[in-house]
Amino acid sequence: MDSDNDAAKAGLDEVSGHIQVLNARLAQLRKSGAVTAAADAPLEDLQDYYERAVQLRTMRITTLEEEKTELAGKASTAAAKLYRFQALLAVCGLGLVGALVENTFPGTALDILNEYWSHGLLAVIVAIMVKRCT
Repeated sequence: MDSDNDAAKAGLDEVSGHIQVLNARLAQLRKSGAVTAAADAPLEDLQDYYERAVQLRTMRITTLEEEKTELAGKASTAAAKLYRFQALLAVCGLGLVGALVENTFPGTALDILNEYWSHGLLAVIVAIMVKRCT
């Protein structure tokens, strides 16, 4: 994506350079008298329109870059909120399953918790480390 943006900027710089060269050439022709008065006004208008087109294109690129940065920030914020929601949902789901098991088979959930609490703690620690590293 950045290479496309760099290529667009390079193309815009190239076009701007050509316009500057042509403007200098036009100024030389005006000084030498090679441009007639009838052709001078349309040439000036054309020159102004090209310069304005380059300005508008530059502003458009700048605006799109700013919008892209803002949207990337919003996307990362939304991803963080989604991750927190998923974690909360997982905890609630595990609690619900535990409650259902305990209700169906009294004493079983406590036995399972006593037997496998270290495995659960290790799983939580690994999940936290993976999330921090990515």
